[in-house]
Amino acid sequence: MDVKLEKSNCYRDFIAAFLLHQLLTIHVRQMKRLYPTFIPFLATLLLLPYTAAFSATTASNQVSSTLLASTRSTAPIEQTAQAVTVRIFTNKRGGSGVLIGKIGRTYTILTNAHVINTKGKFKIQTPDGKIHQAAIKYRGDSSKGNDLALLQFTSKNNYQIAELATNTNLPENQEVYAAGFPYDTQNFTLTTGKISLVSPQPFVGGYQIGYTNEIKQGMSGGALLNGEGKLIGVNGLLKYPILNEAYNYQDGSQPSKELRQQLRQLS
Repeated sequence: MDVKLEKSNCYRDFIAAFLLHQLLTIHVRQMKRLYPTFIPFLATLLLLPYTAAFSATTASNQVSSTLLASTRSTAPIEQTAQAVTVRIFTNKRGGSGVLIGKIGRTYTILTNAHVINTKGKFKIQTPDGKIHQAAIKYRGDSSKGNDLALLQFTSKNNYQIAELATNTNLPENQEVYAAGFPYDTQNFTLTTGKISLVSPQPFVGGYQIGYTNEIKQGMSGGALLNGEGKLIGVNGLLKYPILNEAYNYQDGSQPSKELRQQLRQLS
């Protein structure tokens, strides 16, 4: 999804992530046929609280940075993130995805619908550098309530599957890690930041979690992990979207003008 990245003296980013239960509530039967063990994977996220108040973190609290070198505390998370995050190629620019399941030799990848919102063939680059042909098994409508998609590919190789976080509480200031493949470097990137807000209801596309990590184009669909290296969502919306419609709620209502401006200023 094309976005406009504007300069700011404040180093906060408002990045949206998906609460993965959106897929469950929309296509339960389809997911059961496609991937039976995926249903309990998503079902646990139905318990996520929506009562957190919107708030902005001060610039002094920002910890957003690219992990160019591993430290003792972040090395295990970086290793996990790199093992479960894949690069997606389309006839346009593509994006990132997360390995979320395996049945036999068939792997399932979760990404954004807007990442694969194009015709043509799709290819996956796994962490070992190998390229695989992929097929769409589900694609939501990114302009409405569900900017999620599922891809599948087959391989004899063994790849690590992302582990879902069992603690569904998402408090503000919880440290999180965002993974993906930015267009400008085309290399795996992991950034660290904190949860800044959890919306009481989802915005258009299913966006609901705001966090401070530095996210670049190309990282859409990449894993969002907690401090234990477990999956809590996927990257989706960058800061300063071109249209304010990005901040409309799924039910058609709109946040207040003050809140909308607050969201846009989280840069």
